[in-house]
Amino acid sequence: GMQGNPLGIFLWAAFTFAFLAVRILEVEWGYNMGINVVTKLGKQITVFTEACSVLGLTVVGSLISSVVKLQTGIIYTNGDVTMKVQELLDGVMPSLLPVAAVALIYYFMNKKKVKMTHMILIIIILSWIGAACGIFTA
Repeated sequence: GMQGNPLGIFLWAAFTFAFLAVRILEVEWGYNMGINVVTKLGKQITVFTEACSVLGLTVVGSLISSVVKLQTGIIYTNGDVTMKVQELLDGVMPSLLPVAAVALIYYFMNKKKVKMTHMILIIIILSWIGAACGIFTA
């Protein structure tokens, strides 16, 4: 084709149309196979979707410690002893505050039926107040 041979454009067009035809047929094959799976394994699909749901919740739960950032700047002083509360909490369980915050948000949204927009506003206001008072740090 680069040297002026018209066969190059015809080969390109033939391969392009062949790949397009195969893609169209694969969509039809996939659709038919999906219908067969749903009709033959209808009762077992609920078990599969529940297993996928558990896996998804596990993945989301494990993301809490890496995505949600929450630390406290509270320092406990008793006489000559000074202890940072964040170090104490990390010693008990790393990422305890983010997990507790997400659990509290989950509780309010599911048990108390607080709307998502209200929860976002509450989180923003509590973050401002906590940062201003030194309770939360970056």
